[in-house]
Amino acid sequence: MTPEFKSKILNDLNKSGFHSEMKAIQIFQQAEWICNVSAGYFDKDEEKSREIDVSAYRGIVENQITCFIHIIADVKKSDKPWLVFKNNGPWYQTIESKTILNILNLKLIANDLWPILSTEAISGKLKWVGYGIHECFKEPNVNSKWYSSFVSVIKACEDLGNTKWEPFSKNNSKVIVLVKPVVILDGTLLAAGLNSSNEVDVSNVPYASVDFYYKSQRYSREDYRIDVVTLDRLKEYLDIYENVSNHIRSVAYSKINQA
Repeated sequence: MTPEFKSKILNDLNKSGFHSEMKAIQIFQQAEWICNVSAGYFDKDEEKSREIDVSAYRGIVENQITCFIHIIADVKKSDKPWLVFKNNGPWYQTIESKTILNILNLKLIANDLWPILSTEAISGKLKWVGYGIHECFKEPNVNSKWYSSFVSVIKACEDLGNTKWEPFSKNNSKVIVLVKPVVILDGTLLAAGLNSSNEVDVSNVPYASVDFYYKSQRYSREDYRIDVVTLDRLKEYLDIYENVSNHIRSVAYSKINQA
């Protein structure tokens, strides 16, 4: 292989986004997450199989209770910054209808876990939630990357986030699964909101939660909260949710002992 040919291949991988995907997969694997690449899921709208870039999960077992964090992610490379519009109201704490949570073989209700998720999830840490994304400097005739990416991850979550864990319900395993739709951005992520003088403040952020609404004849949940995290802060993001997993498991064990 000549140096010139190798350089062309590397440039092609970089432009296509495959290099970004490879780096994301490596971060998951180095953090000891089980990572399935190009995971297949069924798109009920289109009635055909599709692929999502990453389906990764990590489970921690203690006191016979396993808590899994299941991240289903699309990886996007963008030379143009993505700007999230901030909602600084109390809505970041409203997560019940937006969370995909499976509780198997445990005398536990989802309400027991909302205090953890409303404070320790990304929106709780930031104390705001996004309500839309603007791709800065995008030509008007070019389709937005973020919208199609969001739709892909929620459809993959609705399929993989449920069917993957069905065997656990049949063998009496005590399992809690928090399913997270995520977009991993290899690029710049910004947030914008109004200050007290009604002027726009813009700042770099490592991650953000964005409320997203999608409904069709085949998808009825309608209400989702999707995390966008920059590739260079993905490891930090995984650490946050491993901590969430530990706290969820502790609450579950405490509730069971009280019963």
